[in-house]
Amino acid sequence: MGRMSVESMIWSHYGKTVMILLVITVILQAYHMTKLMKLHERNKEETETGESLHKKHIREVNAGDRFTGQRMIKRVSLLEYVEQIEKAHLMDSSGTYMIIENVVTPVSDDSNETLSLCSQTTADHLHYLKDLTETWHGPVSVTVFTHGHETAFALYSIAYMHTCFEKVQTSVRFHVAYPISHPPINLKTVINMEMHCDNFESLINENNINYENEIAYPHNVLRNIAVSSASTPYILVIDIDMIPSQDLNETFSQFISRQSISEIKGDKNKVEQTVYVVPAFESQGDHKTFDKQSLLKQWDFQNVRPFYKNVCWKCQKVTDYDKWRGLPNLPFLDVGYILEWEDPWEPFYIARRKDLPPYDGRFKQYGFNRISQVCELHIAGYQFAVLNNAFLVHRGFKEPASFHAKKDAENSRNRELFRTFKENLKERYPKSTRQC
Repeated sequence: MGRMSVESMIWSHYGKTVMILLVITVILQAYHMTKLMKLHERNKEETETGESLHKKHIREVNAGDRFTGQRMIKRVSLLEYVEQIEKAHLMDSSGTYMIIENVVTPVSDDSNETLSLCSQTTADHLHYLKDLTETWHGPVSVTVFTHGHETAFALYSIAYMHTCFEKVQTSVRFHVAYPISHPPINLKTVINMEMHCDNFESLINENNINYENEIAYPHNVLRNIAVSSASTPYILVIDIDMIPSQDLNETFSQFISRQSISEIKGDKNKVEQTVYVVPAFESQGDHKTFDKQSLLKQWDFQNVRPFYKNVCWKCQKVTDYDKWRGLPNLPFLDVGYILEWEDPWEPFYIARRKDLPPYDGRFKQYGFNRISQVCELHIAGYQFAVLNNAFLVHRGFKEPASFHAKKDAENSRNRELFRTFKENLKERYPKSTRQC
């Protein structure tokens, strides 16, 4: 009896242990099943939410609202840009720079357009394209200068502007140039950058000046790339922080259609060798876009003034701003008056792209880079016709103190180069009787 009692006690204790373990197992299985069911329900909800968001995104795309908020920049596109840079094989005529044309092209067809804006910049100033394309409703061709480690940020900036702003996507073609001596480094780091369209501030660096770099900024090389890659018969070369007058693309197209009648009547050479001057202004404050009447009003309020008024007035005064201001108020674009070129006038102008003398790529940094090409136009026989209602507005007043420290030294160096350039023009145009 004692032995049986002990065995019964043992088995009774063992049985209780087994029962407790069984109960714990059942409880754990029930808990696990509950978790699985909740996870399933959550996945189902996320799937439904994802499908709902996807459908919402499709609706937004159809509504033309796909360029705001959390829209992501496609990494596939970034990889394509990287591959284009890595496979670059086209050099400029001096063999100094590598050129990659049409890294990104506009999604709209610009083959029937008349006039393109052409510009150049570093990645730090690409954000100006946002305001520019809100006023300018035509093609834009812009060359981005970069080098070394900065190339990844340049590609990111291009991808951001193209993806996140509809008007940039539909109108701007981007090109890239870098010095062969400073090729891109660690390009694929661009894939790890923040890729949301709500990060516009990451593109803005107002303190960066193109000239303030150890590598000389080649304005004219970059301008030539933008001009040669433009898709239209006419081009207007501007600085990236300028904005043209409202409706210039449309009104110039109408104007040039009327001018074409002159070609038919026998004035073809005269029309082909005319550049159309677009007077330039500076604006302070938030004033970005104007028609001529609102520009004149802001001029009266001293919120607007002629370009380079306090920096190099002799470089712009030949435009004769007072005469332009007093032109009749016509409802269409036309030639206001014809001017003879005078040194050191460096106007902005619309020109036929075909047969236009290129910018001289030897001019880099500050000074004489634009006037060298204007000088050649004059020697080549071009006339300068000032348009009555067209103009450009530079954002901010230009002041002498705002320039970089090496400006005067660069200007002196380029002045010497300009003297050599003018001697070259005598050899290039031996029959010309004009001087500059």
